[in-house]
Amino acid sequence: MNDGTLYSIGELARLTGLTVKTIRFRSDTGVVPPTDRTPAGYRLYDQEALARLGLVRTLRLRGAMPHSCEPRIAAAPLVLKLPQRGCPQQA
Repeated sequence: MNDGTLYSIGELARLTGLTVKTIRFRSDTGVVPPTDRTPAGYRLYDQEALARLGLVRTLRLRGAMPHSCEPRIAAAPLVLKLPQRGCPQQA
């Protein structure tokens, strides 16, 4: 899932439609910890963080996740399994 691309917090905000403040809050609470930091201390995030923020945003928009569930999302592994070769044939 991770191709090595790192995003600044501003880039994540543009890609997810969330505000920098919201991403910083979710980072500080452990939902999406930074993958790395620049020499100046700026936070950098990988594609897993992008996917996790997208998941949290979607669940919140649908009313399927109260704030109290966000720590559980942070602790859960984010796994995406795709079929190796197309869709299975129907019998």
